[in-house]
Order: sequence, then C-alpha cells, then structure tokens
Amino acid sequence: MMKSQDEMRCIVTSVRLSERQREEIQRKADMHHMSMGSFMVFSAMNANSGFDPVIAVHTQNILNLARELARKHQPELLKEIQEEEAEIWFMSN
Repeated sequence: MMKSQDEMRCIVTSVRLSERQREEIQRKADMHHMSMGSFMVFSAMNANSGFDPVIAVHTQNILNLARELARKHQPELLKEIQEEEAEIWFMSN
C-alpha cells in the first residue's frame, strides 16, 4: 500500500547534538529497534502521548494471554478484558 502525500518523508533536516546526546538517542533508538532518525521523529510526534511502542507490544502480549486464559477457564471475563483493553488503547492516543 502506498503512503499518502502527507505520510511521505521527503524533507531532510539536520540537528546539532553533543556527542553525549547523540549516543543517548542512538542507545534509545537501538532499544526500540529503530534508526536514530525514525526514533527522533517518532519521539517528537508522540512526545505528549506517553506512548512507548515496546510497552505497547508487551501490554498486547499480556492481554492476549489473559484472553486465552479467560476463554479456557472463565469465559465470563472476556467482555471485561476487552473493555479494559479498549480503555488502555484509548488512553495511549
């Protein structure tokens, strides 16, 4: 699927950093399995959301396990789990 014109990255911008800042940003980018530039863009665009993609993945994994356990042992909890999941993703946006 092609990206819309608004989503295409075509502008190059340079940023001045100290060596320590560059190393810290690179370390954080590596932790998120992202390039430094992608991490900087993601961080700037999501600065106020508190959204962390690594935490989101782990949260989703836990929710998937909870749903599977509920299906097997307490199906009456599925609706409550789904409601809590919706609330988590609503708060992260």
